[in-house]
Amino acid sequence: MIKSRNVCKEYKTKHYDIIANNNISIDIKNGEIVWVSGVSGAGKSTLLHILASIDVPTSGHVYWGDKEISALSDKERSHFRLNNIGLILQSLELLKTQTVFDNIALPLRFMKYDKQKIDTKVNTILEELNIINLKNKKPEQLSGGQKQRIAIARALVTEAPYILGDEISANLDGETSKFIYNYVKTSIKKRNGIGFFISHDTSIKDYVDTTYTMKDGILEALV
Repeated sequence: MIKSRNVCKEYKTKHYDIIANNNISIDIKNGEIVWVSGVSGAGKSTLLHILASIDVPTSGHVYWGDKEISALSDKERSHFRLNNIGLILQSLELLKTQTVFDNIALPLRFMKYDKQKIDTKVNTILEELNIINLKNKKPEQLSGGQKQRIAIARALVTEAPYILGDEISANLDGETSKFIYNYVKTSIKKRNGIGFFISHDTSIKDYVDTTYTMKDGILEALV
């Protein structure tokens, strides 16, 4: 389970303070997939970064199971993410000098998988996402939609129980988006994991269990 308790995130500027997350408490059970909607600037990405342990709250607490990840050091949070979270950010974070295969293999190499297992896992997910023909290309040779699928493959290749994504269907056409949503949902449900997704694409509603909306840093459940 993921839990946040009274999470606030405040950014101070020279002239005023910005409250990006305002007293957010949320429980997400294993097996549950969550979608958060809302206008740009509402605080959605900030919340995702906090839940994913990329950032820490100004006040409040975040727990994954019994572990308070918001209290961990930067190094401890990085190690926790590597072993538990598949993360898909809007920036995609693909390494320009590496091939598609090597971009997807990167977390497996950090986790010290042997070469044979890396080859098997990467080639399998390339096949399943219908992008095996791209394996030797560099990111600069890919379309936006192809890059998107590479970032998704990298997040899922470790079979992490928790998948968090920010606009995972950006740059994808309608049919490909549905295929990706179904693939990601199946992966999460198979492992009794957790999914947390931010999206402006309303078609994601057919693939989630719980929907929230965020406005001015406040999270509200939709029924």
